[in-house]
Amino acid sequence: MEQSYKQETPIDDKGFEMVEKNLSESSAQEKQIEIRETFLQKGLRCFKNWGKLGLLTGAIFVGIELKKEYDEHDLEWMENVVQTLSAVELKEKDVKMEKIRSVFGEKAVFLIESGDRLAFLERTKPRSSPRIIGFIEHGWINHTKYSFTEEHLLYPKNWINGEVSAIEFTDKLLEINDKHTKGGELDSSSLISRALFGKSPVMSIYRNRKKTGSREKIAPFSERIIAHEFGHANDWENDMDLNIADRQDLLLRVYERMTSGNPFKRDNDKYHETFIDGTQNGMYIATIEYWAEICGGFFENPKSFLDRFPEDFKLVNDYVKKNDPTFDIFNPNRGVFDQQTGKVKDFWKNKVK
Repeated sequence: MEQSYKQETPIDDKGFEMVEKNLSESSAQEKQIEIRETFLQKGLRCFKNWGKLGLLTGAIFVGIELKKEYDEHDLEWMENVVQTLSAVELKEKDVKMEKIRSVFGEKAVFLIESGDRLAFLERTKPRSSPRIIGFIEHGWINHTKYSFTEEHLLYPKNWINGEVSAIEFTDKLLEINDKHTKGGELDSSSLISRALFGKSPVMSIYRNRKKTGSREKIAPFSERIIAHEFGHANDWENDMDLNIADRQDLLLRVYERMTSGNPFKRDNDKYHETFIDGTQNGMYIATIEYWAEICGGFFENPKSFLDRFPEDFKLVNDYVKKNDPTFDIFNPNRGVFDQQTGKVKDFWKNKVK
């Protein structure tokens, strides 16, 4: 998704865009409520009283007030970065950002900083589990109950809750090319929507298996696809828990693995390479997809993944452990169902319905 930004904005000595507004005393959540209940109501009242002219006036009024609020949030975010990073880390942040700029371009710098701003605001709100849409309607009840939850050790803590607001299954087979179908996507929505209304990304899962017979005996999508999309929800742009130094480190580590002599490939297919087109943006998208692909391999078949690609396994495992030190991908009780038999594991028989 293309984002607009201003390159001419002056930069301060800590590497941030300079903003001249003062910090607000109210919390980010209170500000958002105030914006929605006060300024938007004023705009609607203008429209009711003066029609189209009122709507234009109200929109301008709301836009000005939202800009003020954004500037205040921006200052709070910058203060938080300075307070949470050491002097050494702040210097390293600037060096790493320059490397990111040279490899991926200015847009990547903007997206990382924007992601960190949004995470700073999102951390002020309670985490909630995502709404599950379309699975029960198509008969996939087990996925609704057990595949999209942190309660059954399938995924690390904070890997799902708060990171996505909804997971929706759409019964479509979307073919990208002769080799690939579109298994899913993560709609991060607009930066403004996420910042003002606290809307986490929405995950869409599509059919990526062709129908066989009157009804499939297995789900029309793979666990790898689900893990791949959760990888997108927990990358350097979208994760709620990383600080800006962590975001830089993750992007650069993934890039180094992707460009190494033995990068991950699934079934002799390097999906990420389809995005490399000689541009900085193409390289950035390829790195995003490489991260999601190794997340898919890590969660779908960890033993095989470790045996074949130990460097990629370590990369994902290190990142997971940073947020959830107790998570064990090889825990025999991980997940309700036995992958070989499809039956409920003994450990969960008296704990699930």
